[in-house]
Amino acid sequence: MVEQAYTKVEAYEFDYRIIREMFLNNQDLSLRMMAHYCDFTSYLFFAISSLSGDNSMAKVCNILYALHDTSLCQDYVLRISQDDIMELSGISRIQVARVYQTLRNDQIIRTFRGGIQILNPEKLRSYCTFEL
Repeated sequence: MVEQAYTKVEAYEFDYRIIREMFLNNQDLSLRMMAHYCDFTSYLFFAISSLSGDNSMAKVCNILYALHDTSLCQDYVLRISQDDIMELSGISRIQVARVYQTLRNDQIIRTFRGGIQILNPEKLRSYCTFEL
């Protein structure tokens, strides 16, 4: 593999067996590397989940609003799970949860196991872009 750096660097290549031996013989190094990888992984998850954050609200609201006027919705209650919304919208479970939290805080929906009650359809509509 060939890498090109933007600045002058000095790079070393280690065989994985040497790295493994270094970790086995140096607990402090192992702990520091684990902490680094955990922090970096957390950052990546945050960055990825934030990429389409603005669009997530519209996607979820479009789906909820479209379904609220169907036979799937009785007395403003949709029997649909977060996983269903996740699959329909193409966004992650954490993004759906964040949108739900915003909609709950704005008193637009109430959620319960296996369903959503739409409390304010007009306010929900204001978040829609109607691009299903």
